[in-house]
Amino acid sequence: MPTLTLIVLLTAVLDARSLGTRSIWIDEGVSLHTAHFERDEFLHFIRHEEMNMAFYHLLLRAWIRLGDDEVTVRSLSVLAALAALPAVYLLARQLFSPRVGVLSALFLALNPMHYSYAREARAYALTLLLVALGSYLFLRATSTGRSPEWIAYVLVMTLAAYSHFFAIFVIVSHGGYLLLRRQDRLKPAVFSFAALAVLLGPILVYVAFGGQSGRVTAETPTIRDVLYVAPSLTGREALFFYLPAGLVALVAARGRPPFSTTYAWSYRFLLLWLAIPIGLALALTVVAKPIFVSRYLLVCLPALVILVAAAISEVRRTWLFAAVAGAATLLAAWTVLSCHPGCRTEIEDWRGVEHLIRAEWRRGDQISFDPPYMVIPFSYYADAGAFAGRRPLSPPGYPKFADGPTDPPAQHRHWIVVEEQGPTSAAPAKRLLGSHDSWSFPDDLVVLRSRTE
Repeated sequence: MPTLTLIVLLTAVLDARSLGTRSIWIDEGVSLHTAHFERDEFLHFIRHEEMNMAFYHLLLRAWIRLGDDEVTVRSLSVLAALAALPAVYLLARQLFSPRVGVLSALFLALNPMHYSYAREARAYALTLLLVALGSYLFLRATSTGRSPEWIAYVLVMTLAAYSHFFAIFVIVSHGGYLLLRRQDRLKPAVFSFAALAVLLGPILVYVAFGGQSGRVTAETPTIRDVLYVAPSLTGREALFFYLPAGLVALVAARGRPPFSTTYAWSYRFLLLWLAIPIGLALALTVVAKPIFVSRYLLVCLPALVILVAAAISEVRRTWLFAAVAGAATLLAAWTVLSCHPGCRTEIEDWRGVEHLIRAEWRRGDQISFDPPYMVIPFSYYADAGAFAGRRPLSPPGYPKFADGPTDPPAQHRHWIVVEEQGPTSAAPAKRLLGSHDSWSFPDDLVVLRSRTE
């Protein structure tokens, strides 16, 4: 379709522009570090330390053979994000019409969260592609009852869950839709969900027995954090047309005049897709462990953009539809273009940190990190560990890592890179070093260096 092709091409230009401008941040560094593991170490890491994003990390292992610079490693996510556009088009066309499909693809392309995570070496863009494609296959399978489509659905959603665990919540929403719809020919669906339960069993065992106990856990969300999910998914400016469109969708889901009953179940399918992952994430945060993070809810984004596109398409008069759709498109485009090269708050400048330390390094210096895992993105730029060989020349003895000085160093200088999350979080490191120099970087990174007598 020419219009869809044009959207994909323009999105490719937008997503690829200045792709290497921003520094690798901590989570991207972890993914790249994982992808560089040897095979046995990689398998051990997946089984025992971090099973989430396993499928993405497997793909990234192959992808980095092309190169592991910022542009190359992020290009994998760009390709997944571009592939998500026709997947969302097919899904929206299956639910509503080709016009809704084109508008949905356009809104996804101009969504700030989709744009941001299309430009990161993380699994979010891949997960969005797979849940959109899996949802399309689910609707096809429930419509036709054919076994090949159910098999394809099971395979795609399995890969989605191993790309990010929150895809399991989308599977739950599919099950909820089947229960509410009470369709005939449920036998293939029962077998398919049983197969999913078996295939996803390792994830459930991993989570139940304390998986993801390593690097970082999310903080308990406040009311403000919960309310922030909506603007983070839509963009602050675009929220002005997402909200009224969402209200229209809620009314249309009832299937009563002035809306047609034809698409009532389509609206209900999408509303379940939105409500169930958000509700389950909140519930598990309350009763078990904090997992309510806005970027994890990217799995809901296809449902959101299709709901908005469908609501706008309810406008019957052509000129009025064109005016509303055009205004929404311009507002969405402004939202994305105004936050280039990224619409997130995580803007850690590890490139800048490493450049500073490299320029000031002396033979005999040592460096440590608080918390220790921050060595990973630093190592990406410092020729260390799995990333060795990135630069041909380094200062003598650079970098020489240390657990941290037990006493203030006298003859040699010690560097400490600290994540200063509060006014006193760097105080222990400052006391340990005594007289020191300090440099601040975006997103609470502080570099400290002891002074020698």
